Amino acid sequence: FVNTPECPDMAQRLLKDMWQQFNFSLLEDKIGYRFNNKAYLLQAFTHASYFKNRITGCYQRLEFLGDAVLDYMITRYLFEDERQYSPGVLTDLRSALVNNTIFASLAVKYDFHKHFIAMCPGLHHMIEKFVKLCSERNFFDANFNSE
Repeated sequence: FVNTPECPDMAQRLLKDMWQQFNFSLLEDKIGYRFNNKAYLLQAFTHASYFKNRITGCYQRLEFLGDAVLDYMITRYLFEDERQYSPGVLTDLRSALVNNTIFASLAVKYDFHKHFIAMCPGLHHMIEKFVKLCSERNFFDANFNSE
């Protein structure tokens, strides 16, 4: 998005700078995956309030795609389960599994929130409060002990 005839590799240089600034190599180490296109990871962690990212958009388009893929995978897993759940139970189980609180808790457990890029003090404050709540209640020990 930021390349010009005078500086055709500007986007790559900015991406490299942001990659280092937000320590995305550590995130790749945590998840055990190396991104071929590093811009996808930058986009996935960029909130709409962060206007300094001139390389990618914010995470919303990737979130839309990811929500659909995750919904499909969970639905298929539950549908193919040998227990043959009724449609009502399938709906309830899927709703319980596709839950923002669960995803937020996992993000905190694995320190993904430390890589989140935003320019919204209120949002950072809410994340800090959620992290504190999770640690005070030993949420991870009680709910996520099956690694």
